[in-house]
Amino acid sequence: MKPVLLLKVEQLSILIRSLREQKGWSQAQLARELNTSQQAVSRMEKDASGLAFARVYEVLAVLDVQLVAESRRPFTNSVEGW
Repeated sequence: MKPVLLLKVEQLSILIRSLREQKGWSQAQLARELNTSQQAVSRMEKDASGLAFARVYEVLAVLDVQLVAESRRPFTNSVEGW
């Protein structure tokens, strides 16, 4: 999969659904993998803006995708200097 640039939190719902469908999984299958309900998966695919950041990591890990943060402009200091 090529990198996907998310510019708005609303795009996360679309990404989750797309990744699930690429794996050929139903919402019920993703729910089983996440130890949650199919209704919870349906809600996150409609509006993921309320998901805790830790939950986003869990969902993406189950879907075998990594989250990468990239600066919009070059850093002048190291990460430790934030």
